[in-house]
Amino acid sequence: MSRRALLYHLKIGRTFDHLGVPPTRLAEIGWTKLSIIAQHFKDHDDGEERDALVLQALSCAENCTAKELPPILNGEPPEAKKRSIHLRLTPWQYKVFAAAMSEFKATPAGRGFADKERAATEALTLALKARSAETTIGKT
Repeated sequence: MSRRALLYHLKIGRTFDHLGVPPTRLAEIGWTKLSIIAQHFKDHDDGEERDALVLQALSCAENCTAKELPPILNGEPPEAKKRSIHLRLTPWQYKVFAAAMSEFKATPAGRGFADKERAATEALTLALKARSAETTIGKT
């Protein structure tokens, strides 16, 4: 067993062994979420209140993703799920896209752009406002 795996086992064992939680339940929750919970409660004083909070966190972990779990444990709402868009652009379309990204301050990074989500949203918002203004002008 690797040193890292051993540390995970120790950390998770210290957090959950005395609670009487069935190993099958822990296995279903998964190492990642268990590690997040163990890390969250590492500085809490041992006691019945801590144990109740850990059991409550296990219930939360069964119903959310590892990404959603930390804010939930901190009493915050989970971040809204993000959407992905895959674009297949012609060379001309990519040239227009790259120009728009540069215009809205996305920075070149590797073969793409950093901060492209913000830049694309600003560009599209501006385009929609312009289109709306054109439509309003045409109606008068």
